[in-house]
Amino acid sequence: MVGDFIRDNVIREQGCKISHKALYENYVRYCFDLGVKPNSKNKFGRMMNEFGYGANVNYCGVRMHKGIRLRKE
Repeated sequence: MVGDFIRDNVIREQGCKISHKALYENYVRYCFDLGVKPNSKNKFGRMMNEFGYGANVNYCGVRMHKGIRLRKE
């Protein structure tokens, strides 16, 4: 399901970034719209990393995914 979310909603773009929290909230909404139970936030993070979209911690302690944005933005 995470792979489908990435395909349908995530675009690689230099200079962009999104918080892990915002990305996960969009993933949960995507799953509910499809009637599918979403993975936990931790599992979602691991799956994003496996697909090459891992998060880094910035100076404020917020987990950020760099170089990606949502299609809807």
